[in-house]
Amino acid sequence: ATLDATSEAFESQTVRLQLVSGNDDQVSGPAYSGTARISADQELQAGADGAAPESAWTVDGTCPTSDRAAGKAWSATFTVTRGGATAGSHRPCPEPRTAPCAPAAVQKPARAGQGGSFSDSVPALVAGGLLIAGAAAGAVYRLRRRAPAS
Repeated sequence: ATLDATSEAFESQTVRLQLVSGNDDQVSGPAYSGTARISADQELQAGADGAAPESAWTVDGTCPTSDRAAGKAWSATFTVTRGGATAGSHRPCPEPRTAPCAPAAVQKPARAGQGGSFSDSVPALVAGGLLIAGAAAGAVYRLRRRAPAS
């Protein structure tokens, strides 16, 4: 599956993003990946206001639905930084790749608030609470027995 991402900053205006397999969970939804070449346009190189070393741009698209109809629109921002004096000191990226990149170190996002110590059954929690209360009562009984009688 693919979707198109559009930006005035892209050399070809539109870039096709590929669905990243195995990354379509219930919380974050499917993920798409692709590569775009930034335009050599003079306005882009000089920044949107003509003087700034950095300029902010947007990329827009529409999420596909399961029946291939147009879904919810999305938009993201990114910043283009002009090269300045060190522009020639780094090598440009190679042509856009079609092969997938190395997988991320963390494949799934963290889900705060799910799981934890209260995911067991209620009877197991009650039994654990009774064991802790029994241990505390036993410790108090032992300490009181050792205390000298007055």
